[in-house]
Order: sequence, then C-alpha cells, then structure tokens
Amino acid sequence: GIARDLAATGIGTLKPLQVNQVKPSFVSKYSLTVADEQACPLFAFVEIRNINNKKSPQWLCDLLDNIGIGSISPVVDITNYISYSFGQPMHAYDAAKISNGLTIDTVSSGKIQALNGKEYAYQHGDVVIKDDRETHCIGGIIGGQNSSCSTETTSILLEGASFASINISKTGRRLMVDTDSRYRFERNVDRQFTLQALVIAVEMVLEICGGEVSETKMVGNAKIPGRSIDFPVSTLLHKTGLILEPNKIVEILNKLGFGCNIAGEVIKIEIPSWRYDVSIKEDILEEIVRIYGY
Repeated sequence: GIARDLAATGIGTLKPLQVNQVKPSFVSKYSLTVADEQACPLFAFVEIRNINNKKSPQWLCDLLDNIGIGSISPVVDITNYISYSFGQPMHAYDAAKISNGLTIDTVSSGKIQALNGKEYAYQHGDVVIKDDRETHCIGGIIGGQNSSCSTETTSILLEGASFASINISKTGRRLMVDTDSRYRFERNVDRQFTLQALVIAVEMVLEICGGEVSETKMVGNAKIPGRSIDFPVSTLLHKTGLILEPNKIVEILNKLGFGCNIAGEVIKIEIPSWRYDVSIKEDILEEIVRIYGY
C-alpha cells in the first residue's frame, strides 16, 4: 500500500509482486469444514511437515524488532511479517495438536485459553475454529494455547482466511481483546489476495524452516463482487475548486489501482478489491486531491 501511494505521487515505479506457485508433495490427512460461509467466506490451509522451528534469520528478527514486535519463532515471525507487509493476518496451528481436521462455525459456546494467557468465553455468533475435541482459535482475533507452535513444533497447519468484519467487530468488542488480527479483519482484508499471501508465507516457511508442503485445502470463494462508481468530472471543481483534465484524474486513479473509463463528462471507476474504504464519490475526491496535492 505504501509503495503504491509513493508510485502514484511519482516517486519511483511500483514493482509487480511476484508470487510463485509451490508444488505440493503430499495430500494432507486433515479435513476442512466451514459451517457458516457468511461469517467466514474464505478459509484455506496447507500442512507443512518436517520443519525446523528453532530460530529466525537475523534479517527477519531485525524487521520485527524495528516495528516493536520482536521475534518469537520462525513460523510465528513469518505470520507477523505477512500481516504487517501485506495486511493479511495469518495463523499457524501445531498439527500434532489437531485431531482429524478443522471446523469453522458460529454456533458453539465455551471457553478458550488464549495465546495472551487469558481465558475467554465465546458464544453463539462468534467465529470459532475447532477440531472434534476442543476449540483452537477465536477466528480472526486470537489463537488458543492448546495448539500454539513452539520450538519443538515439526508440523503445522498454516491458515489463510477471510472473516466477515461484523462478526469480528462484535466479538472483539464484547471480549475486549485487541489484536493486530482483529484490527485488520474488522476493517476488511483483501480476500482476493488471501491465497497469494498464503503462498508467500509457505515459500518463506520452506526457505527458513525447510519441510514439505501439502496441497491447499480451501472452502469458500476468493473472488468478491465488482464495485463501481460513476464520477462526474465536474464534481472535482464543485467540491474542491480544482480544475483537472479527465485524463489527469484517470492517470492518478490508475496508479492507485482503480480501473477507469471516460464516458463523456463522467468517469466510470472500478474500485480495486483492497479498497473497502472507498464507496462514494467523496472518497474518490479524497484520492485525487491527496495525490495531486493541496
């Protein structure tokens, strides 16, 4: 996001993100069930076996130290790196502590001992991730200690998911738990990038920890419906006093990832999947003005 904004202001050129596909070497025995696809429209995981989760490389430790997080273990560090670099929270489960597979639902109630050492009571409407024995995560907010990864972990289930912001917001407020994951999910993440983020994370795990990766198990849809706005060119002058040619407006918006088509005095604008915060003409005005300059 920062790189895209810098490129839009003319500072350098945005480099395309290279996401290489990882070839699986086995089929995971763990199953995946999503009981409420409205609350969890996309959930995917891969199993990675025979990893060495002992110590992160210095470059990764330094990056996390610089933003005040600190290194925990390679697997956890990689999930934090992905969250802060790409805005996609992730979670890793110690596969040896998971029975049969994962189920995501919103009808359970019970208690979970979370990674922060506190106990939380979840209820109907909260997204929980569980196996056939116990609950392992309050989805999109915080994981449980019962399946946490340690330096002794040799196999993991690495999750990449998207959760409905309304569920995350309600649960987070009621439980009064603030995490980076909650902060991002309740503002929406780019579901169309979730699977790519998972691939990047898998590549990092294999590079840093070694191991073998399974195929991806997925339930849900990585695509979101397209959104568009009709933007009359005259709106810019009436609201801001700025006079810009339609082609200049299109140039700015294109660099920010918007699709544009000029139709007479109106620009038809396609909103990119990562811009949930843009929904009305005034949002488009802000984008134009902040890049053009006050």
